[in-house]
Amino acid sequence: MPKKFFLKSIICVIWILICVISAFSQEKEEIRYLEEEKAYFITLTRKAEPKKDLPTNVSVITAEEIKNLGARNFAEAINYLNSVNVGKYGTLGAMSSVILRGALDKQVLVLIDGRSANDITLGGYNYSEISIENIDRIEIIRGAASSIYGANALAGVVNVITKRPSLEQPMSKINTSWGSYGEQIYNFNFGTKRKNVETLFTASKNLAQGFRENSNCNNTNFTAMLGLETTNLGKITFRSGLSNFKLGVPGKNNTPTEQWNNNKEKKAYDPLAEQTTNKVYLLLEYERKLGSRLQLSSRIYGNIDKGNYKSPKSLIDDSTDKKTIGLETQFDLPNNLILGIELREDGAERTNEIAKTTDFDKKINLTSIYAQNKFVNLDQLNALIGVRYDYHSLFGGETNPQLSVVWHPLPNWKLSTNIGRGYRAPTFEDLFSPYSSWPAWPPFPGGDTQGNPEVKPETSWSYDLGIEKNWNSKISSQFILFRQKIENLIEWSNISTDPDWEKWRPSNVAQAYNQGVEMTFVHQIKENLSYDFNYTYLESRGKKITEQDYKILMYRPEHTVNCKISYLTPWKTNFILSGKYVGKQFDDMNNKISDYNLLNFRLEQKLNTNIKIFVYMENITDTRYFTRAGYPLPGRTFSGGISIGL
Repeated sequence: MPKKFFLKSIICVIWILICVISAFSQEKEEIRYLEEEKAYFITLTRKAEPKKDLPTNVSVITAEEIKNLGARNFAEAINYLNSVNVGKYGTLGAMSSVILRGALDKQVLVLIDGRSANDITLGGYNYSEISIENIDRIEIIRGAASSIYGANALAGVVNVITKRPSLEQPMSKINTSWGSYGEQIYNFNFGTKRKNVETLFTASKNLAQGFRENSNCNNTNFTAMLGLETTNLGKITFRSGLSNFKLGVPGKNNTPTEQWNNNKEKKAYDPLAEQTTNKVYLLLEYERKLGSRLQLSSRIYGNIDKGNYKSPKSLIDDSTDKKTIGLETQFDLPNNLILGIELREDGAERTNEIAKTTDFDKKINLTSIYAQNKFVNLDQLNALIGVRYDYHSLFGGETNPQLSVVWHPLPNWKLSTNIGRGYRAPTFEDLFSPYSSWPAWPPFPGGDTQGNPEVKPETSWSYDLGIEKNWNSKISSQFILFRQKIENLIEWSNISTDPDWEKWRPSNVAQAYNQGVEMTFVHQIKENLSYDFNYTYLESRGKKITEQDYKILMYRPEHTVNCKISYLTPWKTNFILSGKYVGKQFDDMNNKISDYNLLNFRLEQKLNTNIKIFVYMENITDTRYFTRAGYPLPGRTFSGGISIGL
């Protein structure tokens, strides 16, 4: 065992023992907090917390808010939150990525019921995959969270909490909608809760022809949940899911927006390229109280992801086979002390179907221990301190601490600060991508690419300071300053000195920083009329270690504004008007992208207790725009549907 691993393990164990002694020696102080206010946020502390004890760098979006926005997928559900920049590569079913506070999607950990969902070969996550109808709420931490969740939580965490049945009476719900470009969405949910047994089943089907040539989609999702709670044995929850995605992949179209004529911008680079993905996951959770002072939580999960990408024009036919298995055990001790251990193995195999060769077949193991303690001082001050140690089978260990403080200096005022370290592990592509070359194509030179098994993790320190004020029962506001410094950024760059031959390799050659301001204002004018507004100023720059000057990073607009107005009439008609402004930004070739405005309108009419109908108009002003260069998006679109509860 390496010396550094041994020493850091000893340090963590000593710290944990100190916390245990402290926990059992202190009096119980926090119980009344959870009695005073409903506890619902679990991502930050791994246990339910009331809103007043949470720092300002966390957000929650509920199922009701998702519906009011007219969101059709995960990306659209969070698109109107502070510091969120959604990159859409097409219409329904197409890939969507998210930049959070200037950090790339591969630097943000995505969890589904606490289970990691990031792609283990590329690091990111396709935010268009998960079915909206199965989401109860989405919890977001903006800022480093590796002290809680380890690798890939370098810049934040997005945790999807799926639904559980809440009614004793069995309930079924059917949702259907139809829209522009052949869009069809069908959802079915069935759930029941009887005494100590709860079940929930969901199914969804998404079909679309797409805005561009070869951008059709055919997506199917199934999920199942079974819960059993007993007096003596505790609570057991089993979740599983099956997904099948079949997408046309048109590739880039770099026609300038001023030349768009509803034809040119729709052309596909490869009219026959296709992406298919099949995913299966299993999750078994167990919770039990061990006496009056200890609770055990344990989970075991497995992910299987099989995919194939074919591009006849580019002579590509690659298959991937990815598997993850993990085990996590956590102990909740008195006075908010949490101790845990996590074991995980990732395996990935990529095959070139044309050459019938295996590009790589590798496994990575991760062992982690973590501890958190929340110190409480009456109603005014809460401090959360945490540390986690991860031992990676390839590059060794990483220790990540975090401190979060929430202070209520006066009634209805809240000040909070967060300081934390985060890291992102290199992906399978970074480490194991095989040697691949291409010939010169005048005037362009030839070259080759290859992964680098010596590349090390990216690391960061994040800081933020927030102020929150509830002016009265109807008006609230937030103001947050944040900064993140990222070191050892992994960048694929040309290391060749030969002008006629390029050699692209990944290495830790760059650093970056993201800093800015987040502001939020919410006003409930009347019981049936409200509006909210948020603004983000972002300065996001990076450079190579050998360079002196920082440069603006791609797809990081300085100014972003979101707003929403909601009005419920006496006739149970709900009007929602939402708008978004995205300031100028730059693409991956350092070309300027002009700012744009989007305006959407949704109307929902409740016909009776069980039936609702809606119509939705997106991009009312018919703005021609794109969020990622080379991927044109449509102008004004329409959709409508019906929801039936049985």
